[in-house]
Amino acid sequence: IRNLTRTPGVMERTPAWSADGQWVAYFSDESGEYALHVKPQTGEGAAKKFPLAGKSAFYFAPRWSPDSKQIAFSDNQLNLWRVEIASGELTKIDTDAFYPFEGLDRDLAWSPDSKWIAYAKFLPNRLHVISLYSLESGGNTQVTDGLSDARYPAFDRDGTYLYFTASTNYGPTMHPLDMTSDEHQVTRSVYALVLPSDAASPVPPESDEEKPATPTPEAKKEERVPKLLRVDFAGISQRIVALPVPARNYVNLAAGRAGVIYLVEEASESARNPNQGINTLSKFDLKTRRVERLAEGVESFDLSANGEKMLLSLKRGDKDQPREGSGEPSEWVIAPADTPLKIGQGLLHLAAMEVNVDPPAEWKQMYRDVWRIERSYFYDPHLHGLDAAAAEQRYEPYVATLASRDDLNYIFQEMLAP
Repeated sequence: IRNLTRTPGVMERTPAWSADGQWVAYFSDESGEYALHVKPQTGEGAAKKFPLAGKSAFYFAPRWSPDSKQIAFSDNQLNLWRVEIASGELTKIDTDAFYPFEGLDRDLAWSPDSKWIAYAKFLPNRLHVISLYSLESGGNTQVTDGLSDARYPAFDRDGTYLYFTASTNYGPTMHPLDMTSDEHQVTRSVYALVLPSDAASPVPPESDEEKPATPTPEAKKEERVPKLLRVDFAGISQRIVALPVPARNYVNLAAGRAGVIYLVEEASESARNPNQGINTLSKFDLKTRRVERLAEGVESFDLSANGEKMLLSLKRGDKDQPREGSGEPSEWVIAPADTPLKIGQGLLHLAAMEVNVDPPAEWKQMYRDVWRIERSYFYDPHLHGLDAAAAEQRYEPYVATLASRDDLNYIFQEMLAP
């Protein structure tokens, strides 16, 4: 276990490991506002620091490009960004119409050649569409029609296909304050968008004829340099192919080795086990056209950059396991991505993890973070006439006198009460 930062008085959020395994990116409020930090995974040397929008904001879901030269991320102002690590150049990609309630880290994918970004954009009709952004031209192109809710894009490893899910019964459930349509289960189907116009369908018609015997080709070393991806936009909507995968409530999609798709399915209310996580992880292989269940009780799922390993957080009933934010016991495992998970396989033993805690330093950071949240999220940018800077300075001296976490809560109540 390696502690990369050792900064109890600084908030560091959403770490992301680079594809080459050399860097870890995260958002840090060390400067007073959140900035992007990139630090060697060895923990040695200073972090590279990238100031972002220059104003109070929160940032989410950093995603490294496959060549480990750029990072894409989003913010609470509905913007999607990318930053070039070598130059620090920050570029806005797009802006959403509404704030998504979940899935920020699953709605963006880099192409294998690091030249394109696919992302789900929230339209004014409150449905998502899949859009493609070209780093070379800086242009954005919508590739789904907006009549269904299209989410979770992922490029195939060879760059020929773009996978995604789409739902035609999602619309009535997207208003979180309206419970009249929460009774039915949302279902999503899985599709492949054929990017080059001359490429074959990923699921060509099958024949019952005997196949001629072909000699087994000599195994070749896998080419590490990805081919340049080609996108032909003319007639692209006519090249969307439905894959033979059962329609389910999929909440994540990832692409493994060429022709392999990983799907995380959320269980319906009636099928949920209160002692386990609500998600199931499955694998679909285009070659065999079979869906194979890999794990149950999944809380989170991440695939390694080469597609060979997976990191899972599993909800379990073991009281000795560490607990996530839900308060329920969880366990973390790293396992091969191509076979069903076995009980006890790849279990990470985190009980020995120790962190030095400095409560007064943490309370100072939490105090700053509360005011940052008010400036970033309050619906009225003028805070109903409140001088936020003056109010923050007024109550700040009390933070140095705190003796407990309850005292900090009391200050929060006093300074934020109407």
